[in-house]
Amino acid sequence: MIDLAGIKAMVAEADEHTLTLYLNVDNTTPENQATTPAWRIYAKNKLFELETAAKSQTDGWADIRARVDEFFEQYRPSSKGLALFAWNGSLQTIELPFAVENQATFGNAQIAPLLWVLDEYEPYLIVLVDQEKARFFLAQLGSVGFREGMEVDLEGYDFAERTYTASPNPVGGGNAVHGGSGRDDHEAMLDEHRTRMYRQVATGIETYVNQRQIRRFFLGGSEQSAHAVKNLLPPKLQDTAIATLPIPYAWDSKKSSTWCSPKPSNTSAKRKCASCRR
Repeated sequence: MIDLAGIKAMVAEADEHTLTLYLNVDNTTPENQATTPAWRIYAKNKLFELETAAKSQTDGWADIRARVDEFFEQYRPSSKGLALFAWNGSLQTIELPFAVENQATFGNAQIAPLLWVLDEYEPYLIVLVDQEKARFFLAQLGSVGFREGMEVDLEGYDFAERTYTASPNPVGGGNAVHGGSGRDDHEAMLDEHRTRMYRQVATGIETYVNQRQIRRFFLGGSEQSAHAVKNLLPPKLQDTAIATLPIPYAWDSKKSSTWCSPKPSNTSAKRKCASCRR
């Protein structure tokens, strides 16, 4: 099993100039049985492609590249997948029990693929949330499926017409504005709807955990929103949350299998299912 504590420590230490490599190093794959395995060719080409941009972002690229080259000189695959993270002064690798798709980035450490292989069989829930939307994913055995989405419905509210009330001013003529500024009312209305959505997300988490006997889940997306949702959960359920991690809300799950789930009865937020758009 992947060491989550180690991943969290790495994320805390790594900076925004981190090389992330995921490699399919499975020796049973035909393309990896050549004299020069396909994963080595991929890694070499991607390092070359990333180098120009990386050099323009940080003076630490030379150190990163030297560490990576030294590692691969000695590396002999003993697993199906490999995750490598390198930043100025550090390099960390994680051997994965599953083959992964080759990918490479330079920037913030990309840890989302690690979450899909935390355990070999046990399912877990991933919830991505920001101030307007939430997405629920169920993951198991390295695959992840979209379950449902939520978003705040603000289209039906005309804030500009509802925030000001004018009445005659007995002193000096003109009108007096009551009820505070339009901007304050607008923000108060937005905060009210966001809080309502956070409560619905918390309720959704509780429903999934109880119905599917999920023993753990992750929160991601906007850090502020993720913590707001966690604080609305019952204390026992808060303990079930393994971590709040920097998984971007816009994570691309198009390659994952898609499932359809029944929509809970709720009129305060729109729920959209990617499978049937009900």
